[in-house]
Amino acid sequence: PRRPSRRLSRELSLKTIDVVAAEVPIDAATLRAKLDDGDLVCLIFDGVSYEAATAPTLAAKKPVLARKNSARFASKGRLIDDCTAALAKLGPAADPAATAAALRVFLSSHQRPRYAAAIRHLAGLTTACVAILRLVRLPSEPTEPPRAGDLVVVYVPSEHDPSRSIVERTATSPVVVNQVHDALTNNAVLAPYTIRVEANDARDAPGEPLHYDSVYKKLFQQARVL
Repeated sequence: PRRPSRRLSRELSLKTIDVVAAEVPIDAATLRAKLDDGDLVCLIFDGVSYEAATAPTLAAKKPVLARKNSARFASKGRLIDDCTAALAKLGPAADPAATAAALRVFLSSHQRPRYAAAIRHLAGLTTACVAILRLVRLPSEPTEPPRAGDLVVVYVPSEHDPSRSIVERTATSPVVVNQVHDALTNNAVLAPYTIRVEANDARDAPGEPLHYDSVYKKLFQQARVL
């Protein structure tokens, strides 16, 4: 089978999900941490199990919140921390207009660029995979905590290629993908909000499966995006 793009880091180069034994022989916290920090996680099938590869969607990590040794100030991952920091500047008494303005800035300077970076990484792949990207549900007021949600993409760039391998066809079959999804859910890797999308073209455009506005509304069950 064709190999994934070299843009993906092999730091998680290990067998992650054995669909035969229905086990996840890895530290699930490692995958959660990658998602919490904004990485795109791609699970690539080798015919028996999956191998995880990651690609960053954010610039080099830097501290956003002052870390304190208490549960109240414990880091919840870079994605939630960044959104919390953006709202913390407003204070609990901020009016709705100021809150909406701050969230629009966060959306345009943080979440949308992350999503675009993930789309570019997917577009560079030449093999089928199950990709996971964590997004943040933007709160409606400063006192409401931001929440995480996961976009699970069954990505098949060669869907219409007659030479597509049996391994790739197996990797994205409903039975195997369901096993992957169940394993990730049972091991608390995925966020409470989750949506699964099938795509063979990595494009963020109206009418496309990976159009950001459509994904966000379905993922967080909201009528609109800020």
